Amino acid sequence: MTHDWILDVLSDLRAYAERNALSELAAGLDETLRLARAELGAAPPGPEQDEPPPRPN
Repeated sequence: MTHDWILDVLSDLRAYAERNALSELAAGLDETLRLARAELGAAPPGPEQDEPPPRPN
């Protein structure tokens, strides 16, 4: 599983802010999206850090 879902969530939040005249929030989310893209681009491939470890049998 990748972290790409977070970009979708942030984009949805940004669209909501834009539609509801929350311009400072929209601008902050633009910056957050930029940071998320930069971090995700630099993230090594592999399982998500927040996934629980496999259950022992």
